[in-house]
Amino acid sequence: MLKNISLLLIITALLFLPTMTGDIASREETTQGRVLHVGQPTPTSEGWEEQEVIIKITRGDFAGETISTQNSLSGNPRFDINLEKGDLVILSLEKIDGYLQGVQIINFGRHPFLIFLAAIFISTLIIIGRKKGSHSLAALTITILLIIKVLLPLLLQGYSPLPLISIFAIFVATITLLIISGFNFKTLSALLGIGGGLLIAAILAVLFGQLSQLTGFVSHEAPLLQFIGREGLNLESLLYGAIVLGALGAIMDVTISIASGLEQVKRAQPQATIRDLYGAGIAIGRDIMGTMVNTLILAYVGGALPLLLLLLVDQPSLLGLVNMDLIASEVVRALAGSTGLIISIPLTAIISAFFLNNEKK
Repeated sequence: MLKNISLLLIITALLFLPTMTGDIASREETTQGRVLHVGQPTPTSEGWEEQEVIIKITRGDFAGETISTQNSLSGNPRFDINLEKGDLVILSLEKIDGYLQGVQIINFGRHPFLIFLAAIFISTLIIIGRKKGSHSLAALTITILLIIKVLLPLLLQGYSPLPLISIFAIFVATITLLIISGFNFKTLSALLGIGGGLLIAAILAVLFGQLSQLTGFVSHEAPLLQFIGREGLNLESLLYGAIVLGALGAIMDVTISIASGLEQVKRAQPQATIRDLYGAGIAIGRDIMGTMVNTLILAYVGGALPLLLLLLVDQPSLLGLVNMDLIASEVVRALAGSTGLIISIPLTAIISAFFLNNEKK
């Protein structure tokens, strides 16, 4: 009960914690509305089409007001918002002296469906996981809040990404394992294994990233950071930090599984020696290793699937493909993270074996 109350207090405190944004502020006021009428598209002299849309604002200071606006259609599904009567939309408000002058449709209102999916996830987690599931949900909530309120704002303020993200990863792992497993040798063993694995991943990422002369421009969004007043943000260091953060989940799974497995082995066989426990830990780790490495690789491939399809159509030479900055960055990301995961297995096994062997009877 005390642990649950403490978790609730931590989450509440984080919710009310001011976001460390410094001079970062929202430049846009948004609300939501419901489409009442969609007019027929009419051509414009610029080459696209426009249609009149009548919307009833359903949230905020102007809730209940009905307003007409124009929806532009270019014929490109990436940019067009094809509306129907009854659609929920997100609106950008245009105000002068506090009076509403107009609205601009900026997207579909997708959040009700996302909330419903989140409710399915939370219900499944709690029903199947019960107490452990509730603690996992608390740890996940704290992690998300820390990312939003601490990590991202500090990165935008110019803090060096790799050191900041590395410290953040260890902190998150500590909070998560303390919530799920408590303060004990099992948690300590897993944390030391996580630290070792992340250190190896970071060293390999930096070493081979610099040898390969990676730039950090690994997505369409990365260059935009240079045009929003964040020129001091080191994109290369951000890439290395992203590799560390991306590997954290898989490494955490492996290390806590090994530490928990060895704890059970020691309980079942109190006479087991360090060598016996280490061998059992390696055996557990080998079983997990194949699936976890696949998990990392498939996660990276899944994120880059549209790019891979585009490259397949373009059919560049293998030499040209491997040496593309984007592809080389993904290879370094996948291999550095996976190597860190592999190294964490023997580290966690030997540390857990040592602690369990020297634990007071």
